[in-house]
Amino acid sequence: MSGLKPSVCVDAVFENQPILDAIATVKRSGINAFEFWGWWDKELDDLVEARDAHGMQISACCTRFISLVDPALREDYLAGLSETIAATKKLGTKTIISQVGDFRQGIDRSQQHASLVDGLKAAAPVDSPNVKVVFDIYHQQISEGQLIANITNNIDKIGHFHAAGNPGRNELDRGEIHYPQVFEAIQETTFDGYVGLEYWPVKDTETGLVTVANWF
Repeated sequence: MSGLKPSVCVDAVFENQPILDAIATVKRSGINAFEFWGWWDKELDDLVEARDAHGMQISACCTRFISLVDPALREDYLAGLSETIAATKKLGTKTIISQVGDFRQGIDRSQQHASLVDGLKAAAPVDSPNVKVVFDIYHQQISEGQLIANITNNIDKIGHFHAAGNPGRNELDRGEIHYPQVFEAIQETTFDGYVGLEYWPVKDTETGLVTVANWF
């Protein structure tokens, strides 16, 4: 059975709110992990102190937002990744989320894909078990559907999940995705990690988080 656990992306769910208050609300809702996008605009010591005070985990954060599909930015990407690794060691998280970069108009898609692969090879062996995919359930429902089949058939390639209700990118219990069933399917695999709740709430924030916490 899987060790799937919920985590809250505080930069999304608590956008423009004090992060330490957000972390306290996450804990009060019954969820024991949080994540965020950028580490460079936050006080890392405060995050560590809040993590420990509430008995929580920091599940993930992003590396610097530098394109992988532009080879001219390769060295900048790798330098940013080195900074991020140092930050995550302090934060106590082993999951770093990387962006691919915006599509480059006028550049063949195969060239951009090759740059992406080369960039990952420069960061780590691409067949390394430490290089995996963030499966964003919300985006995948829009682009492909077949959520459970795509997840379970590729679970060994997935390192982290993101989730939001569709349409709207709001609470998970709003819209067409039946998340309890999706999560149950993941629980039946060998996946041992987090699903980050990355949405913008339209109702009471804590109530929405409690709803999801009760699914686990």
